[in-house]
Amino acid sequence: MVVVEAIDDAPCLFSPTWCTSIENSYFWLGGCKPSLMIRLVYSLCGSQLESQLTEFLQGVRKGNIGELSASQLSLVSELQCITVREEDKLSKKMASLQGNIADYPLTRLANNSSAVSDTESHFEQVDHALDSHSKELARILVDLDKLRMITLKELIGILTPFQAVDFLIVGKKLHLCMHRGQRRDHHHGRT
Repeated sequence: MVVVEAIDDAPCLFSPTWCTSIENSYFWLGGCKPSLMIRLVYSLCGSQLESQLTEFLQGVRKGNIGELSASQLSLVSELQCITVREEDKLSKKMASLQGNIADYPLTRLANNSSAVSDTESHFEQVDHALDSHSKELARILVDLDKLRMITLKELIGILTPFQAVDFLIVGKKLHLCMHRGQRRDHHHGRT
């Protein structure tokens, strides 16, 4: 996990410089929203079933995500409920942390700041307060990465091996498609 290695610089992981602006705009708390993986399965299921409906009605089976069984759909639905509940908890933690930035001690330090009185001691106090905030961000990021990994592992466990490979390939293609936004960023002068 990247987070463990970057505890001192957790804020940078919320908008990584190596990502395109379009990728960063779709990030949820520093990465892919776990429920997005589940939505991708539903989307693939619908599009593959639709494109192969005639074959499916004739009894031809390919074993792809378009052929999820009723029990698989039920398990995916349960996973979605659990995942969304956990996402909500983490969003609330993040909102609380964001609210705390305006609380003591940063508010007091900012209020006492002036161009004349800004001493090395004052800057050290600000750095200490920001470091504390950054460490809490890192703890949240660790929880976020755990949720992403748990969701992915559970989802892969629900799918057949062929369906899992299909899902992972399309997920990677989606990621690469979004990462190609580098050209767009370059065109708009954001590189």
